[in-house]
Amino acid sequence: MKRNLFYYVLIVILLSLSLVIFRKPVTTKRIGANRVENCLICHDSVPAPDINHSKEALGCSSCHLGNPYATNEEEAHRGMIKNPANLPYAEITCGKCHKNQVERVKHSIMATNAGLINTLRYQWGELSKPEDTVDIYNLKSLPVTLAVSHYRKFCATCHIWKRLNDLEGEIGTRGGGCVDCHLLKREGHNALTTRIPSKNCTKCHNRSARIGLSYYGIYESEGYGTPYKNGAPNPDTLSSGRFYRHLLPDIHAEYGLDCIDCHTSTGLMGDGNEYHHVEDQVDISCEDCHDPVFVAVTGDSDSAIILARLNKKISVKVGDSVAISRRRKTELYNVKKENGKVFLFRKLHGDSIPIILLSKAPYHSLKGHEDLSCQACHSAWIPQCYGCHDVYNKKLKQLDKLSYRRTRGRWLERRSYLRYEHPVLVHSPGGKIFPSAPGCQVYLTVLERRQVDSTAHHFAMAFFDPHTTRKASRSCEDCHLNPKTLGLGVGNLSVKEDSLIFTPVYDSKSSGLIIPLESFISTSDEPIQRGSRPDVKPLSLNEIKRALSVGFCIQCHRSYKDPIYKDFRNSMRKFRLSNCPQSFLHINN
Repeated sequence: MKRNLFYYVLIVILLSLSLVIFRKPVTTKRIGANRVENCLICHDSVPAPDINHSKEALGCSSCHLGNPYATNEEEAHRGMIKNPANLPYAEITCGKCHKNQVERVKHSIMATNAGLINTLRYQWGELSKPEDTVDIYNLKSLPVTLAVSHYRKFCATCHIWKRLNDLEGEIGTRGGGCVDCHLLKREGHNALTTRIPSKNCTKCHNRSARIGLSYYGIYESEGYGTPYKNGAPNPDTLSSGRFYRHLLPDIHAEYGLDCIDCHTSTGLMGDGNEYHHVEDQVDISCEDCHDPVFVAVTGDSDSAIILARLNKKISVKVGDSVAISRRRKTELYNVKKENGKVFLFRKLHGDSIPIILLSKAPYHSLKGHEDLSCQACHSAWIPQCYGCHDVYNKKLKQLDKLSYRRTRGRWLERRSYLRYEHPVLVHSPGGKIFPSAPGCQVYLTVLERRQVDSTAHHFAMAFFDPHTTRKASRSCEDCHLNPKTLGLGVGNLSVKEDSLIFTPVYDSKSSGLIIPLESFISTSDEPIQRGSRPDVKPLSLNEIKRALSVGFCIQCHRSYKDPIYKDFRNSMRKFRLSNCPQSFLHINN
């Protein structure tokens, strides 16, 4: 009996061992030194996002979470995040390795939209000044005023808290947190990159200031399809059926530079502080490349070497001289001095382009030009969208882009007066003179049951860099003799003794307009419309007269080297005592 029991137990043990030996094993994948993941049993053929996020080093769960030890799909995918870069999750996904970057991004203007929200509320008369603390984090606590509603239903499609692929069309491609910039579309698994192509920027930056369009010479024109081509309406359209024309691109675009060739990670992702205006967060200036300050790379921990290693197209080694930004001393690893010459290395391709250094010519140092920004003279054109007509119907519903619910209140936006020529010069908050364009210049009509409930007018001019830089500057006449450039508007300007007489070409009042839309200041020295912020101001009447006084002379004395400009005040005294034919000036714009 005992022997039979022994054989029985032995047979059971042998059978059990045979099952263990001969059954198909559940294969696991070893990740790194000590981790084991089952994800790659099913997803082994999926390509890694890039070499820095290899499957062998990180597996899948490091980014996507889930249960990497489960052996069935339902358990393995429980708690998984499809897009780890979405900002609500980024701290526990991307932030495990990139904590500093995630913290900075959450405070960046592309995440907070602080300047957009508060400037809109200021321009629409809901704030006494735009420097408020409201951003996208506490916007939902605000009462839904007209400006807040307009933001939520129109403007709120451009911030990186927005979910990726949540809506149809171009709007759906925006957002998604870190991947809003760093994603490259690819079969199998999208790729991640620090060599960000400009198309990732222009999917958002083709509205409002339209710098992503202007950089490539694309001017969004009126909505009715002119100019015509071959007897048919213009076939060139942007998203939402917007028509466009081809103008001069930015010279940097002609050289093949992408947005990231100039803009730094600090300027784009922020430095950890929350800013309310783009120019406060931007890190670079024209001078950083064209009149550079260099530092030596002293060790492998220098940011220039680290960023170059991530880039993989540009080589930086200890002892190299790289430029730094003047604002935050960021090392510009792609701007280097070699053999006494300065080169910019394109971040997407690694090839070098010689940099034209700032000329010491007289026009860069003339008295009176001290406050001019580079953009004031070297911007060839600027998109100018005048007099948008916004209609708000209280009874109809529209999708709220923050709550993803259709809520009461529907907006309709109309425009028809788009221009690009002769940018108006204004004083920026930093004191420099910049080109400007309408900043949310709106005729607002509020409807209730299709009846006009109220109307309002919000006219504002904004300054910005239009990204239409050319090597050749605007002509002297375009600044010193053009009434539109000086802020008076399009029309005929007469100067008699010390008085300015301006007659606009277009009689705006006869068409029911409150003001000439392109005019910022009157000949009585009164601002006609407000700036986008209190410290964005038109040239004063005295400054206009000073500019025109030079205009008297440049028609004959065209060279900067002309002796009259060495002591212009004394030259003007002699001018008044002479019988120069320019004692009366008539300008036809």
